[in-house]
Amino acid sequence: MRYTWASGGGSDGALIQVGSKLYGTTVTGGSYNEGTVFGVSPSGTLKTLYSFCPHSGCADGSQPMAGLVLAPNGELYGTTNTGGTGGGGGFGTVFKVTTRGRFASLVSFQSGTAPANPTAPLTLASDGTLYGTTTDGGEPSNGFVYQIANDTLANAWPLTGNTGCVGGTPYGGLLLASNGSFYGSDDNGNCADAGTLFEFSLAKPKK
Repeated sequence: MRYTWASGGGSDGALIQVGSKLYGTTVTGGSYNEGTVFGVSPSGTLKTLYSFCPHSGCADGSQPMAGLVLAPNGELYGTTNTGGTGGGGGFGTVFKVTTRGRFASLVSFQSGTAPANPTAPLTLASDGTLYGTTTDGGEPSNGFVYQIANDTLANAWPLTGNTGCVGGTPYGGLLLASNGSFYGSDDNGNCADAGTLFEFSLAKPKK
């Protein structure tokens, strides 16, 4: 299989297989040159499922830099780096889309002390919720780990604690390890010039 975009397009994120088809995103291209969600068959026939930014302000999101994840409900979830209703041009979104192209924007990230500008894909946890990272947000702006549950932003943890930085500017996603913890890496931020590796885990409820 081979497919070459005539103009625009180009995918920064990994592909995901659902059935016999592959699904992914492009950072640019589409009807409004703000990125797309697409599906492609083994023979190389590509179909655009959704073109971002059909309206002024890109309230639905724009420029998805990461790939997609298949959730237990059978829908594909992803992130955009910009756009949304967060003001100031938008600080990114979380969205879902079906393999037939039914699209919904779920979360618009904000600036300041909230998560902003995700570049990484979401990771499916064992309880069916989704976890991701943002490169910005917090004080100082070192990014967040966040949780999506029931199609809403359920929790967000800044990568800066009371004792100082515990990570900074994570461009990549999280790995759910067999011990139940998430692992990630970051670029540097204000924490370490050469970057760090970090572990993230939720406290287990007391019996």
